[in-house]
Amino acid sequence: GDIYSREGRLLATSVPYFQAGVDLNCDGMTQELFLKNLDSLAICLSNMFEHKTYQQYRSELISSRDRGARYYMFSSSLDYENFKKMQNFPLLRLGRFKGGFVYRQTTKREKPFGNLARRTIGMVESDKRRGVGLEAAYEEYLRGVTGYTVMQRIAGNLWMPVGDYNHIEPQDGFDLVTTIDIGIQDIVETALKNRMLYHDAAFGTAVVMEVNTGKVRAIANLSKTQTGDYVEDYNYAIGRASDPGSTLKLASVIAALEDGYVEPEDTVATGNGICYYHGYKMVDVLKGGYGKISIQKAFEVSSNVGISKIIYDNYKHQPEKFIDRLYKMHLNKPLGVII
Repeated sequence: GDIYSREGRLLATSVPYFQAGVDLNCDGMTQELFLKNLDSLAICLSNMFEHKTYQQYRSELISSRDRGARYYMFSSSLDYENFKKMQNFPLLRLGRFKGGFVYRQTTKREKPFGNLARRTIGMVESDKRRGVGLEAAYEEYLRGVTGYTVMQRIAGNLWMPVGDYNHIEPQDGFDLVTTIDIGIQDIVETALKNRMLYHDAAFGTAVVMEVNTGKVRAIANLSKTQTGDYVEDYNYAIGRASDPGSTLKLASVIAALEDGYVEPEDTVATGNGICYYHGYKMVDVLKGGYGKISIQKAFEVSSNVGISKIIYDNYKHQPEKFIDRLYKMHLNKPLGVII
């Protein structure tokens, strides 16, 4: 399945490639049929693959048939456009059993926007079914159903498909439409990189969320390499464990508001910006403190003293009620995102 941005722009897709060749000794191919199509087939191949001339292709096709070879390979990585053209080449257009046309399809995962949102889109290791990002988190839905083809190893350590009846076509997986806005993503990554260069930062992260819905419109993570370049190789926004800090202030104020203990216009005394809890000192960033301010102002300036006093004064005799309120916000649950 494909992965899209919110506006329908392609973020990741599986591009088909083909290993294509011809069995010049298949049961349905007569000498008359071979000679009738030899020259025109050689011309078509030389026009498509310029590394060999018409004469070279003609000579190799004759040699392959004369020595009884069952497979002459044209390309191991033919793109879809050229594959469709090749299906109409002389001799090959007659199909597998008469024209000897044999092929095997493989796919390669590609990201049309290159490194933009690369880590968020993620990847999956096809052999071990491991990976990161959206690719790994939704791999069960994206991967579809695997097909199969019976192959026979022949001279030259090449593999040739054995009969159409031993071939099962794969089924496409589901597409995934994300909340990512590729325009905003581009702006965020550029801005983040510029500030990291300015500060010579070791790593940085930026997330843009649509406030009224909670949808993430952009997420960028950059790390500084030993060569001084910045790459997106780890999702710090989700994967890095650290103290919740001011992030928890929002949840704390929500708890106090929903339990009816405070209103935004109520006031709290932050004093000189210093308070103590059980022998531990807590301070505000502003030296001298904010004095007496509203609950809304305490949140706006991210006052450690103000928010902690709101919670301590209202929940000190019932701490489990505060914890239960946080649990109702699912703050104790994993996000379910593969980082």
